[in-house]
Amino acid sequence: MLLTAHHRGDEAETVLYKWFRGAGTRGLAAMPAVRPFAGGMLARPFLDLPRESLRQYASEHGLNWIEDPANERLDFDRNFIRHRLMPLVMARWPAAEGNIRRASINAADSLQVLERAAALDIAAATISGAFNPLSKAPVLDAGTLRDLPLENCFNAVRHWVNAAGYAAPPRRRIAYLRSTLVEPEERPSGCFAFDGVEIRRYRHALYLLEGVARIERQAVAWSPDRALPIPGTPIELVAIETEGTGLARRHLDGRALTVDWTTTDRTLRVVAGGPRKSLRKLFQELGVPPFIRRALPRISAAGAVLCVPGVADNVDYRAERGEPGVRFRLRYVGVSRGDSGQ
Repeated sequence: MLLTAHHRGDEAETVLYKWFRGAGTRGLAAMPAVRPFAGGMLARPFLDLPRESLRQYASEHGLNWIEDPANERLDFDRNFIRHRLMPLVMARWPAAEGNIRRASINAADSLQVLERAAALDIAAATISGAFNPLSKAPVLDAGTLRDLPLENCFNAVRHWVNAAGYAAPPRRRIAYLRSTLVEPEERPSGCFAFDGVEIRRYRHALYLLEGVARIERQAVAWSPDRALPIPGTPIELVAIETEGTGLARRHLDGRALTVDWTTTDRTLRVVAGGPRKSLRKLFQELGVPPFIRRALPRISAAGAVLCVPGVADNVDYRAERGEPGVRFRLRYVGVSRGDSGQ
């Protein structure tokens, strides 16, 4: 657990700073006393104490601290609030810090209510079994969101984006998203982009895509004993040993595997004894959106498509009962927040 010495004054500065920037309930809730952090927890045990109490304790117990010279620079907004605004506020309203702290706690309580309501709306809108390897966020039904009251729809979209680890766009941008991607009953496709994230609509479904770059991916030779990062996406290709499922190991051993992203003139057989089917037709029948198709690797050997992970295996190469096999999977690994995917 990581402990920080944020105090009541820091909380007041944070609330005012975010308020001046037009923050909503999440921003006005300011700093949570405890939250998950880097696989552990981050705690701020002194949020109810004034700065003077910490200074007095440190002085009485001979504790030294470091003053960052940058904290005196008034060209930083937070420093301006601390050195210029807060002294005026405290002179007029001595209890202001404590009152702002209580207001942030009230906002945090309201945020929990909003998040619970949003979670119910998201659960109702989630399309079970929808395929989106490019994010951990669920795929949502546009019609279900359309039927929500306006404020509930906005709240659900914020929660959807926040739960994926991103800051939600401002209200006016969510309103634009609703008018362009949610409200139209007939809209085969569309895109809303912000902060390295894309929200796309395909047919009746909304997809959240993370860090997906529009790049030309080149075919590569691949050995299944190592993961293969898919360029311009948050996923990697991995092979999992199986028995009696997936592709037969005997069809793979000693053969050079190629990974590419070509769809034209590519076919595979998905039903034993059935005809071969083009990848384009297969994607259309299964409802795989074009923006996901472009990121999906095609695994082949000697020119024959063996598998499109997450979509279909070629039954001509499947493992029989009890036979050693391999399943190819797309594993979500996330993206660096510094990678915009553009």
